[in-house]
Amino acid sequence: MVKPEVKLTPEQENFFSVRRSWASGLADADKQKTIVENVLIPNLYCSPHFEWMVEDAMCQAGFPREALARMKTRYASQVARKEITTLYENFPAGGSYNHAWNAPNTVLSKYIAGIAPTKVGWSEFEVMPHLVDMTAVKQLVPSVKGNIVADIRRIDGSYQLDLTAPAQTIAVVGIPKALGKIGQIKVNGTVVWSDGTFVKGASSVMPVAEDAEFVKFRVPAGAWKIAASFD
Repeated sequence: MVKPEVKLTPEQENFFSVRRSWASGLADADKQKTIVENVLIPNLYCSPHFEWMVEDAMCQAGFPREALARMKTRYASQVARKEITTLYENFPAGGSYNHAWNAPNTVLSKYIAGIAPTKVGWSEFEVMPHLVDMTAVKQLVPSVKGNIVADIRRIDGSYQLDLTAPAQTIAVVGIPKALGKIGQIKVNGTVVWSDGTFVKGASSVMPVAEDAEFVKFRVPAGAWKIAASFD
């Protein structure tokens, strides 16, 4: 039996070409903003599963707010139906309900909670959250080293992270600058950052060079209570 040829519109061809290029790293960094604004935001052609590729690309380009807005737009009708626990095969309600996986959850875990491996086998991982408008995020990642748990809260100008890093791991933690000018950072009650610099001799904390988005440091396996205040 010969399957009928599927014809895509020029807009759809362009959209899928961009998605493939981004996923394989072919899109140059200086083109990403234009691609997000002109292709990925206005075009809604993905199926419920492959939608994650677009949102992942948007987060990589520095558009987590827009990625969340797209995710809400695409999945709102399914989330609102309390009797359905899986995803439709097609938007808005086509096919069966047999899509048990929920790939956009990976985007939430990797970019919004900010938990991602930086070395093979999760021997090192990072926690670089992009909370956008959220005031609380809790994420459990069942890695091969054990459960990684991050409980993040933003309360009255302060930032709190309770982190569990399993045995034989190192966590690279980032305090987001998007929340304001960081005044002080404490780890398990000890001040490790103050007046724009790391405090020398802070136990168990290994400074990492900061960048435009985060003040970064490493901590070994264990349970950590991290608090930041903003000026």
